[in-house]
Amino acid sequence: MLERVKVISQKKRIHDFNPKVKFDLFEKKVTSAKDITDCFNDVDFIILVADRPKYYMAHWANESAVTLNVPMFVAGLEAQRAMYYTIIPHKTGCVECWRQSVRENDHISDEVLQEKERMNLLGDNTAIVPLVSAVTGLIMSEILRYISGIGSLQAAGNLIAIDFLTMNTKIIETWKRNPNCAVCGGH
Repeated sequence: MLERVKVISQKKRIHDFNPKVKFDLFEKKVTSAKDITDCFNDVDFIILVADRPKYYMAHWANESAVTLNVPMFVAGLEAQRAMYYTIIPHKTGCVECWRQSVRENDHISDEVLQEKERMNLLGDNTAIVPLVSAVTGLIMSEILRYISGIGSLQAAGNLIAIDFLTMNTKIIETWKRNPNCAVCGGH
């Protein structure tokens, strides 16, 4: 079977679903925050659902969101759960604020994260459509709350997880702005 470039296959899917939708297509290998900032310098927000490179992408997108001063909505899947969170520059802490909070308050998790990053573990990439749809619905609801101003953001400064075995949803981590943050400066 021939492997197709993701952007081409997604463009076709969107066009087949609704040919009236107009959008720009970028095919670019992302290797830094600058790559993201350059591509998205005139957007209202960033949605991050990229799966590779796992331990760099959130940091790069976070830096871009702070630089561009736009919210970032993030969602991802693991084999047993989905997780999502929201970063609002100058209102919530950013990804680096969160990482610093883990370094200071949860030494075991910090060591595990450092080891995963050092080994460049990719993690699993197991996903089935109903579970992808579940987390997509949650992150889209968060985006609609942001755009419309109706209701409050649930994932701003919170990591929310959906356990696929029980379908329970709960906040598993929270973080605040760090005044000494190297990325957002805590403001």
